Amino acid sequence: MKPVLDTSTKRQLSAALLSITLLCLAACGGGNGQPELTAASSPLPAHERLETGQLPGLPLGDPQSQPDRNLSFTNIVSYNGNGIFNASPNCLFPNNSIVLPSMTAETAWALYAFNTGGYQPERLSVDITCNPGSVAYVAVSDYQAGRWQWQSPTDGPASYDLPEGLYLNSLTQFYVAVLTSGGSSATVKSLSVRFDNDVIYDHSVSGTILDEHGEPLASQFIFVSPNPDNVTLVTDVDGSFLIGLPTAGMYSFEPQSMNVSYSPPTQNVNVSGAVQDIDFTGTRIDISGRVATADGVGVPGISITLNPGAIMTTVSGADGEYSFEGIANGSYSVDPLQAGYTFNPASENVNVSGTDVGGVDFESTGGQPSYAISGNINDGSNPVAGVAITLTPGFRLAFTDVNGNYSFSNLAPAQYDLKPALGKWTFNPVVRLVNLGNANENGIDFTGTAPPPEHSGFGKVVWDDNGTLYGIPGIRVDVYDINAAPVVATAYSGSDGSFEVTGLVEGTYYARVNSLVYKGDSFYLFTISGIDGFIGNVETEFKAGGPTWDNWAASYVSNSCTSCHRPDSQTAVDPPLRTLTEVANTGSACNARIQNGTMPPGNPSSDLNKRYFQIWRLASYPEDEFPMN
Repeated sequence: MKPVLDTSTKRQLSAALLSITLLCLAACGGGNGQPELTAASSPLPAHERLETGQLPGLPLGDPQSQPDRNLSFTNIVSYNGNGIFNASPNCLFPNNSIVLPSMTAETAWALYAFNTGGYQPERLSVDITCNPGSVAYVAVSDYQAGRWQWQSPTDGPASYDLPEGLYLNSLTQFYVAVLTSGGSSATVKSLSVRFDNDVIYDHSVSGTILDEHGEPLASQFIFVSPNPDNVTLVTDVDGSFLIGLPTAGMYSFEPQSMNVSYSPPTQNVNVSGAVQDIDFTGTRIDISGRVATADGVGVPGISITLNPGAIMTTVSGADGEYSFEGIANGSYSVDPLQAGYTFNPASENVNVSGTDVGGVDFESTGGQPSYAISGNINDGSNPVAGVAITLTPGFRLAFTDVNGNYSFSNLAPAQYDLKPALGKWTFNPVVRLVNLGNANENGIDFTGTAPPPEHSGFGKVVWDDNGTLYGIPGIRVDVYDINAAPVVATAYSGSDGSFEVTGLVEGTYYARVNSLVYKGDSFYLFTISGIDGFIGNVETEFKAGGPTWDNWAASYVSNSCTSCHRPDSQTAVDPPLRTLTEVANTGSACNARIQNGTMPPGNPSSDLNKRYFQIWRLASYPEDEFPMN
């Protein structure tokens, strides 16, 4: 039975999410479209009270004006800990996931941001695992109510259906928060968002991906070829998938995920109408075993680590059973470790070669003495509070107090690695190795260096039409350090093309358009020198030379016309405007109404879209390649 989210817990979590807001605003400079986490008035103490207010950024209109909720599909996913918008300093990222380990008096949280291109989300799926006795709480940004919307707490994978509403801010961003408190610990493997799509699909493919034991495999990528929507799809937490296709034809479906093999590896399907039961079996390699006493009684709560590489940690369950899932071929050691216990064997070497490895068992004996490790962290002159120190094996956490002190107790004699982490701070040494014998180890100290101050860069994405500049909304801008290749920051342009890039330290950067449709003429150079910097106008052009049906018109017509101009609409309007041929046949009439602002009714097109439609019509409605002079 799932635990109930009681009023007291709601208040605690709301207060915790207020802290998330303040941290996000501090880290991101504020005003970048991130949600201001608010709730209705509360009997909390004054210093914890949440002020009533709206989430920032105007919502995208009244729910009744949104496109019809038709066939939807998953096409935005945050996988293996990537895509984190912000997180509390105590979060950890082992094995490409994010771990939320809360202490009794504090929370751990991760904040995700999704840009859905203007479509309202209708389903959220979270692939999550919790330690025994732990739960995680999930909240979504609700711009209709102006506050966070809490979902039921969960101790495993979960899906949440979202009723019709306004979940996006003015930059078309949808936010999800995952949080633990009161000593709970959870590992988030992925989040996926299924959203409204106003395109009517007469053709679809559905099925499941289950493992070799018949259990669902969540977060498995499915690649579709040819893929007209340029979308990567993933399975839901129950292993199911639903793929909408705009036209009939032969398609290839190929699932892919790390350390999983599939049968069949690919399926070719002649799609006409709704095709069901396109199923796959995914085989992953697991290592499993049991921790028990000499009398065969299972021992729960034993920490077990898998080495080498990215250290994986699990905890034995109620009957002492444990498992590591999705393991690559290779040689490993499995190491149980828990204060007050000894194990026989102390470590087990395992060779993985194409099949599951079971029976990696350990006999435990209690009653052994335990010891402690302690130390201090300072910046050379002042203590540093709130630093998370990870101890492995065992994957335990401690946090420095106001004096910079920390300690781990109840440790069995062993060799341990200690690693501190706090936001963008750096520490010397990065890791300390401690050989804990039959005595406490004190003075395991670190020196921390604070990150440099962060600033913002401002600019505008524009298209230059013979000296007239049009701002282009919804365009991703990537920023690179001039001396390094990786992207250091990303922003999306707003309704007038303006954007703000946050979290930049002093230095010289390039800004560049990242879009399937548009391209930048070059890299745009700017410098941050102790204050916020001005990037300037980032000019773009169509990658194909000009607007075509594929790179612009189909999306524009779908968003602006199709909800009314189709036979099955509740307010059907002639003529139908669903295909290139239908639009081209009435293009002159459409253009006249678009230019005078009467189409779409009550919601005139932007100057940029008006200009694009004129150019597309004068070029004789090109489908996939713009005619170049």
